[in-house]
Amino acid sequence: EVLANAPLSLGFALVGALIVSRRPGNRLGWLYLGSATAMALTLFVFQYAHYGLVTRPGSLPAATAAAWMSSWIWALGFAPLFTLGLLLYPDARLPSPRWRWVAALAGVTLLCLVLPGALMPGPFLNHPVVDNPLGIEGAAPLLRGIGAGGFPLVLVGLAAGVAALAVRWRRADPGGLERRQLFLLLLAT
Repeated sequence: EVLANAPLSLGFALVGALIVSRRPGNRLGWLYLGSATAMALTLFVFQYAHYGLVTRPGSLPAATAAAWMSSWIWALGFAPLFTLGLLLYPDARLPSPRWRWVAALAGVTLLCLVLPGALMPGPFLNHPVVDNPLGIEGAAPLLRGIGAGGFPLVLVGLAAGVAALAVRWRRADPGGLERRQLFLLLLAT
């Protein structure tokens, strides 16, 4: 996880900062910065919670709060990039207004990934030595159902993002830079 999150966090932070420094209103730049921050926080809060709850219990303040954050912050790292990031590339706009439902689906996807981690009662999945202090008793079946829909929705969002890239590629100038950029991102995706 460190081998993936650390360099990706730095890379997306750099690209996001470059975009936002030149175009402060660019949503794609802010998305990159937000995802990079979530990736970096994922690494920090997991290790902080592990040290404060497992390695040396009681040695760090707010270790349970770090475990709580660790249970959901990871979803804000990669999922927005695989859904909204592809949908908004390269100009930070949807391909057309008809794609708004895909953007809404990306938002629902994030909720399906974040809510179960943040509100599931009982022990945390990634730090089972402590119970979730914000867990909602009686909501576990609903949260499990919501969580089960999260990963399939990420795949749907990824497929829709690839379709949006393909639509943009078809509309782009055949010999232009945008078409080459879209082709490389499609290939990488």
